[in-house]
Amino acid sequence: MRKINMITVVGMMITFLLHAIFGSFQLIGIGKNSMKIVAWILVFFIAVHTIIGIILTISTLYSIKKSGKGYFKENKLFWLRRISGFLIIILMIFHLVIFRQKESSPRLQEFNTFSLITQILLVISILIHVISNIKPTLISFGITSLKRFSIDILIALSIFLLFFIIAFIIYYFRWQGI
Repeated sequence: MRKINMITVVGMMITFLLHAIFGSFQLIGIGKNSMKIVAWILVFFIAVHTIIGIILTISTLYSIKKSGKGYFKENKLFWLRRISGFLIIILMIFHLVIFRQKESSPRLQEFNTFSLITQILLVISILIHVISNIKPTLISFGITSLKRFSIDILIALSIFLLFFIIAFIIYYFRWQGI
């Protein structure tokens, strides 16, 4: 199941970056194609990843109950991964509602302050989730030089995520007429 999850993570990362880059260009006003099909493929990968995460979490909770030892302090990173993933799901629902397009109207829905806050929180939640999972993800791909690769990946990811936040802010200002 963990191998399927890793394949899912790769697919999710590729489709996420494609969706977010093209979507950001559209929000800024220099792109027309949001690659809607890529967004729905991303939703599929997220759903598979979520189901696997739930199964693994239930298995872990069962083991904790069976052993009678929770070791919450020792498992903070485990809970950070689960909580940040759950938060992403909630904020992704806001994202889907905010950016839904009706067939009759090519224009997106109104983008207000609440929308901006939820989308910035989505980006921050993704960053926290990726940072907390980067080490086991690299290990699962057989990468043993973790420090060098993880720093490079985090720098690249931070640049992308900063661009995405800036795109949301520009879109917000466009809606406000500023």
